[in-house]
Amino acid sequence: MEFTALSLLGAFLMLIMGVAEYAVLKRYIYVPMRDRHERDKVTGSQKTDPVVFWNMAKAMFFVIMPLIGFVFGDAILSPFFR
Repeated sequence: MEFTALSLLGAFLMLIMGVAEYAVLKRYIYVPMRDRHERDKVTGSQKTDPVVFWNMAKAMFFVIMPLIGFVFGDAILSPFFR
């Protein structure tokens, strides 16, 4: 693994993709899941709190994806820029 401009570009691109996924999933997945969880709390049939899954997803979007982009960015992007 080398620290190059392409590895930083890979990390940045993966961060942008993570932010886009975060916005889409927050809008279309998390809100209905949270509403269903709140509705099920009334009857006592709720499962795991959606916040647990959402925290794991945020870790993936903002930490793991940019880290993967940093590690593999040079190898993937070098044919396009050299």
